[in-house]
Amino acid sequence: MAGGFFGLKIKDRTVKLFDDGNTKLSTTTLPHVGRAVAKLLELPIGKLEKYKNGFVYVQSFCVSQMEMLNALKKATGTEDKDWKITKIPVDEAIAQG
Repeated sequence: MAGGFFGLKIKDRTVKLFDDGNTKLSTTTLPHVGRAVAKLLELPIGKLEKYKNGFVYVQSFCVSQMEMLNALKKATGTEDKDWKITKIPVDEAIAQG
């Protein structure tokens, strides 16, 4: 969150919510990704083969933007009025992307 991902900019106290901000998204921490890759590489070649040219999903959290915003408000002792909150239809955000 510190990098301004997920539409949340802590330093500026701005939030861009996609739709109503209540859609859950899967995310992970970099240390968790590192542990997952290390565990994957520890597998014997025979078991590792099943992941060849495939996907591996790693998740630390499944949260919504609103849950993240509420956690930030609690951590910083702020309220909605202290943040500039903008709502953007997700279809519009995708089209702009």
